[in-house]
Amino acid sequence: ANVVWMSERPLAPHRPYLVKHATRQVRAAVREVRSRLNVETLAGEPAAGLRLNEIGVVTLETHAPLCFDPYRRNRTMGAFILIDPMTNETAGAGMILSGGGGGAARGRPN
Repeated sequence: ANVVWMSERPLAPHRPYLVKHATRQVRAAVREVRSRLNVETLAGEPAAGLRLNEIGVVTLETHAPLCFDPYRRNRTMGAFILIDPMTNETAGAGMILSGGGGGAARGRPN
C-alpha cells in the first residue's frame, strides 16, 4: 500500500495499529517499509520507517481478512486509515496497491 504518514510519532514496522477500511476496523501491523518517496526526484528510496508527511510503500498485515479492491479500481474499497491504538490518533492514510490474493487480505500482506 502507499501510505502518507500523518503522525509526529514515526512509523516503525511491527508496531500495532488499527486499520479502518470502509466500515470495518481491524488490528494490523506494518510488516515492512519497502520504500520512501523522495519528493525532489519522485523516486523511491530505501527506508526503515516513515516520519511526519513522508510517503512510502509498505507491506501491511491484518489480523482479520479484508475484502478490498485496489485503489485505482475503487477509491472507497481501496482506501484506509491507520490509527494508533494508544492515542486513537489518525497516524496515516493509505491506498491499497495489491493484496494477498483474490481481493481479500486473509491476514497476509497487502
